[in-house]
Amino acid sequence: MSNERATSKYKIWKNKVLKRDGYKCQNCGAWHKNAKLQVHHIFKWYLYPKFRYDVRNGIVLCAECHKQFDDNESIIWQIKYRKLKEKYNKLKNEKSN
Repeated sequence: MSNERATSKYKIWKNKVLKRDGYKCQNCGAWHKNAKLQVHHIFKWYLYPKFRYDVRNGIVLCAECHKQFDDNESIIWQIKYRKLKEKYNKLKNEKSN
């Protein structure tokens, strides 16, 4: 099984999202090397494969915030996640106009 994150298509997508978000966590604002920035798919790519490499479907999060988004089911994180989806939809609508 090949590592999808090692593909050039994934790396290009990741770098575009990092650049767009200013190389900082969009949740807590961390930007330093120790933050271990990661790119998170807003809509799970395996449920929405057409959004897999769509830059609007990515957001930069530090490792700590990314873990909370992936693991925590609390209402606070659900609200924040919904706001991320709203941000995606706004970007999508702006691009289509």
